[in-house]
Amino acid sequence: MFKFFRNIGNTNKVWGLLNGKYFNSLGGKIGNTVIKIKDESGAGSRLIIQTDNENVKAILQKEESTIIKDIYTELGILITGMTIL
Repeated sequence: MFKFFRNIGNTNKVWGLLNGKYFNSLGGKIGNTVIKIKDESGAGSRLIIQTDNENVKAILQKEESTIIKDIYTELGILITGMTIL
């Protein structure tokens, strides 16, 4: 997993939320999945997720708007968008 040091706490919180709420059904089989939170100048942050697991990609694409809302509601982190690689 790659992280920027200033975002390490937020990255860990987001990772925990994704694992607990969205990837739980995969039984820990998430392949090589890494996340990064990239600060955008004053507008919030962008969540960047790189994965080689098609099930993870499908969940992220299907639940993108819900994930962004949950991150803000539950963690107070403003995410303006997600990039799935």
